[in-house]
Amino acid sequence: SLDDTERVNASRTEWARVFRIRLREGAAPEPAPDRVWFSSAERRGRLRLVGSSDGRGGSLLIRPGVRIYSSLLDPGQHVVSVLGAGRCAWIHVVRGSVDVLGRVLEASDSAGIEGCLSFGVTARLGSEVLLFDLPAQPDGAADP
Repeated sequence: SLDDTERVNASRTEWARVFRIRLREGAAPEPAPDRVWFSSAERRGRLRLVGSSDGRGGSLLIRPGVRIYSSLLDPGQHVVSVLGAGRCAWIHVVRGSVDVLGRVLEASDSAGIEGCLSFGVTARLGSEVLLFDLPAQPDGAADP
């Protein structure tokens, strides 16, 4: 589940949005106390790994087999996600509007993606997206 939670922001001029993410699998694990911040520059125009099972690239340590990416896209900008065999994705639009596989997603929309090895995300407006790269579920459900 995604919880958009207000927190104290160190900046007096910029808005901050903090997400608390819980990935379901059997019994709920204890929440990790870790917090990691990534600059806009690190996420602009690309899929920046922000969560992984091995902490690669300074990402937050999360459940094995799951990778979480964040991206900030200017209008018309395009990023491509490459999924391996046996993988699916869940995309959440934090703000803006994007086109994913011919479907328009607006702020707060989410969509599951399965059955393709890669797909593109194109911003229709200035946008922010979270992409969850997940192991495919045995029943075909792509829901974190």
